[in-house]
Amino acid sequence: MNRRCGMVWISGVLAIVGGLANPVVAADPSASRSNIWLPVGWEHFPDNYREAVKKVVLSPTITAHSGPEDFVSQPETYRWLLERPDRVSHAWRRLSIGCVPIEMRDDGSFHWEDDKGTCLDWRPVVVTDKGRVWYAEGLAKPGPLLPAIPLRAVAILHHDYGKNERGRPTVEHQVEIYVQTDSTAASLVMRLLGPAAPRLAEQGAKQLLLFFAGIAKYVEAYPKEAPALLAPPKNVTVSDR
Repeated sequence: MNRRCGMVWISGVLAIVGGLANPVVAADPSASRSNIWLPVGWEHFPDNYREAVKKVVLSPTITAHSGPEDFVSQPETYRWLLERPDRVSHAWRRLSIGCVPIEMRDDGSFHWEDDKGTCLDWRPVVVTDKGRVWYAEGLAKPGPLLPAIPLRAVAILHHDYGKNERGRPTVEHQVEIYVQTDSTAASLVMRLLGPAAPRLAEQGAKQLLLFFAGIAKYVEAYPKEAPALLAPPKNVTVSDR
């Protein structure tokens, strides 16, 4: 397993901002984005986030998609992890895999930042049995010599549950990420990355899935370790198992 665990949103967003060789600029948003999968209709989005999410998804600067992936996990475990990315981040650290802490705030939002100028605030705006929608705002700094890029992003996660040939519970999930940012800044980053861009974007979307799936699979394999692994991070160090 990769020894470096990036934050679920930043990993995907930075890879996309710096990664897609052919950004999508929608001239007619209602026509070009008609095939977007949503867990609920637009009318069911919260009033205070509906237009913001719609603007990003229907007129993205750049996008990335992951293919479906499935793994063995209890659906209840997976859903709990989706609700608590702060606990997931600390679980990776308890497994001695570097992961910058995520802070859960009193209003239900989450915050991540580093010492290089990248920061992001995000929250779930729609949650259903089939998927969820996260909305984020912040600054992405793809490299030390590149400017910080203001951005808004939406991640649409779809998931389903089943059983494998041995009758064990499984989860299948995939994600679509939409980013809206200054096109000039994004174009500069993409020119610098060149041919590596599409691969980086795909890896970013997959890392978002791995962030949750990796811990879900670990809990399924070692259920006795779950209470300590997922406990609140109070007075916990990276080496605690």
